[in-house]
Amino acid sequence: MSIIFEQPLNERVRIFLRLEHLFAQLEFMQSKQNSVWHARALVATLVEILSVFDRADIKTEFLKECDRLKIQFTKLFKSPNVDGKRLQDIIKKIDTSSEVLQNLKGRVGQELRDHELITAIRHRLPIPGGACNFDLPQYHYWLNEEGGRRQKDIKDWILTFKPIEDATNLILELIRNSAYEENQVASEGFFQKSLDGATPCQLVRVTSEHKDLFPEISGGKHRISIRFLYLDETGHPVQTKDDISFNLVCCII
Repeated sequence: MSIIFEQPLNERVRIFLRLEHLFAQLEFMQSKQNSVWHARALVATLVEILSVFDRADIKTEFLKECDRLKIQFTKLFKSPNVDGKRLQDIIKKIDTSSEVLQNLKGRVGQELRDHELITAIRHRLPIPGGACNFDLPQYHYWLNEEGGRRQKDIKDWILTFKPIEDATNLILELIRNSAYEENQVASEGFFQKSLDGATPCQLVRVTSEHKDLFPEISGGKHRISIRFLYLDETGHPVQTKDDISFNLVCCII
């Protein structure tokens, strides 16, 4: 099975992919939270998600993207051979997600920002080992408390981000499915392609059958560059000198 390598081409999609990564991590840890150590990792992931929301008005970014996608998909009604019912279903999902986000009160995750324990953990996590037992006795007590309180608190905290998680999954699914594929060749391990700035590409996806190589992708609105690298004996990445065939997917909607 080929590994898919993705590269976002704008800041909004970059945020969506980071959130998707964190939500996937959260889902995995949630299934393992009976262990105190799994619970610690889960809380650390929640804090990371909260930090993403500290850096930008994520709710507004999601609403803008929902509006943009709705406009783009509505235009497709004019295209021949379009499945109108499927298109209506997609637009309905976008409208539902947008409505849920609009109904969120205040900043996303504000309840967690105001939570005394979460605040204490957030202050200590940047310090190596800063959330250990003697630094945060309240946290140590909460992790080992009986009666299911820890599980209930974690469930409530995760639900805080559920509308954002659902919107993230929907938006990235629509972006990934709005794509065209090309078989390309990287001459001596290097490939470059100009993009149409009038119809911006949101996301690039690369796969290759060469199991001993991996792509390093960079780019923006007008151009993408791809280098295929291997790891030498010391673990240092080196560009291959071979011509490499690969599959390039440009996600444009």
